[in-house]
Amino acid sequence: MKELVTKLAEKYAFETIRQRIVDLANAPTIRIGFIGEFSAGKSSLINSILDIHLPTNIAPTTKAICVIEPTVGIERNNYFKEEENQRTPIDFNTFRTILRGETECQAAVVQVPPCDVLPSGCVFVDTPGIHTATGSEAELTKAYLSMLDAAVVCINITNGVINKDLLDFLCDAQLRHLQKHLVFALTWSDRKSPDEGEIVRSSIVRLLEKTVGEGRLDMSNINEKVFTISANDTGNAEKVYGILKHAVLEDLPALHEQRKQKILSEIAKDLAGLLEERLRLAQFDSSEMDSELEKVQKEIKALQAELYKRESKMTALEDEIVNDIRNILSNRIFAIIGAQSDEERSNLINEMNSDVSSLLQNKAQKYLGITDFTNAGLGSLGAEIEQKMKSIDAYKELLVTITTAAATAWIIPGGAVAGNVAQAAGGAAAAGAATGAAKAAASGAAKAVAKGAAKKAAEVAATTAATTTMAGTFTQILGGIGSAIKAINPLEHIGTLIATNVKKNTLENMVNEKSSAIANSFLESLETPFQIEVMQPLQDSLEEKRRQISELKRKSDKEFEDFRNQRSDMQQELAQLKAML
Repeated sequence: MKELVTKLAEKYAFETIRQRIVDLANAPTIRIGFIGEFSAGKSSLINSILDIHLPTNIAPTTKAICVIEPTVGIERNNYFKEEENQRTPIDFNTFRTILRGETECQAAVVQVPPCDVLPSGCVFVDTPGIHTATGSEAELTKAYLSMLDAAVVCINITNGVINKDLLDFLCDAQLRHLQKHLVFALTWSDRKSPDEGEIVRSSIVRLLEKTVGEGRLDMSNINEKVFTISANDTGNAEKVYGILKHAVLEDLPALHEQRKQKILSEIAKDLAGLLEERLRLAQFDSSEMDSELEKVQKEIKALQAELYKRESKMTALEDEIVNDIRNILSNRIFAIIGAQSDEERSNLINEMNSDVSSLLQNKAQKYLGITDFTNAGLGSLGAEIEQKMKSIDAYKELLVTITTAAATAWIIPGGAVAGNVAQAAGGAAAAGAATGAAKAAASGAAKAVAKGAAKKAAEVAATTAATTTMAGTFTQILGGIGSAIKAINPLEHIGTLIATNVKKNTLENMVNEKSSAIANSFLESLETPFQIEVMQPLQDSLEEKRRQISELKRKSDKEFEDFRNQRSDMQQELAQLKAML
């Protein structure tokens, strides 16, 4: 039993049980109690045996046990109060108040030097008086007697007999273990003559023998265990020692083993109670695991929401960024159109490119958290704008030249001018300009206009040529008018307005096309970093959380299985322990 109790105490971390088993290894103390009715002379007898000063007028309501404990190495008595197996030093006055019932306490303890009648390894226990078998003092004494190994039953000799309540108390089945080691002290024997005392003693012996014969009491050698004594006599210590030696002390090895087994049995019972309580309370606690699962599931939902949010942002970003780029280009394009030089135009274009680049950087950072990307989509925007501007300007120059020649011819229709003047103003100039402009024009619209103007110039030139037969006197006039037209040419301004309008229309179309192209190229350039830097970490985290869910569920299942196995083991161990009791 000891091995099983030790094993279970260590396995289930019952430290108190384990310590009690360790303490059991020491020689157990034999407890000899002094019991009897109130005023039976118990305390007086102990005082006379041990030469101590227990109070002898303890009130009937006293509820305290008094333990007299021999202690090696002390020269004077030491006093303690005992509560829940914990001892606290007290003075003698407090000790007396406890025994008198004036101070509530489970037990009072006095340590005394060892002697023959009370050697080391034994203790005396003075119990409250027993009035009835059902009284509170009797119940306290009965409970404490379960821890006794032997007892001196004190009976006031003047009563002449054992009180029925006391006899019934001693015959209680709970005290069966104690009955073999009972001795009976007939106290106050000095109040009877020797003959009277012997009559009382003999009567009590017969009553005890009769009770043994009835099977209610388990005793032997009864005649040797009943004696008369008086606290006023001398030699009481030797007398009691002689009685106890034959009835108890000579049987100390057996009593020690009996005490050890009894203590072990009590420890085992306590352990069984602890195991039963633990089994009763044992429930699989999944709260921590459930909390962890709930936490990870929330994290999964948050990751899924974040993935959807990022994807939605990527989708919404396309429309938003097209509009924002268009706004930047539109706001800048008018300044570019009105540039007075190539250098100014180039600077404005660079500023526009910088604005678009900043926009893209801000969008990437704000929406996607990406900071490292190329200015995708900007590409040759600046060069294309430059090319458009030159095309339109070339068209403008062609238009001015052609309209100047046409106006000259229109102002002097039919005028006869010198062939070289008419050629210069009409045919040659118009034809040369038209051919050059047509070659220089980059767009289909400029080519169409240039070709139309060239055609118109050819018609004017033909008309002008037809008039070359006119009188030479108009040559100077025509030349003067031509010079005046060139000097104050309103068509120069008309050409600029037309060119500006063409530039506006052409570049607005370019703005629309390039806004979409830049946005698409930008988003395409972000696709890889978006997937790698934004989506993939979220996907990885999501996968890790799902793995955690699987692991937590696996762990939860294993813990539940372990719980079931542990509970089953505990039930089997408890059954094994109970079988030994």
